[in-house]
Amino acid sequence: IVPSAWLLRERTQRARALLESTQLSHEQIGQRCGYDSPETFRVAFKRSVGVAPADYRGRFRHASGQAPRLRGRP
Repeated sequence: IVPSAWLLRERTQRARALLESTQLSHEQIGQRCGYDSPETFRVAFKRSVGVAPADYRGRFRHASGQAPRLRGRP
């Protein structure tokens, strides 16, 4: 495995764990996983996992039986 692929895998695993287990914002999670900007984090996460971080968190909470968090949208 090339170093860049290893790094992306590690960052993605850490981001998934934080999305599943914390209430940290997506910006905070991106920073903790080594991304320079929220947009870079969102794009890399979506490319790796197939969904945006917000959608991943929403799907995980729904699948685990937790009530989805309201986002203030109608």
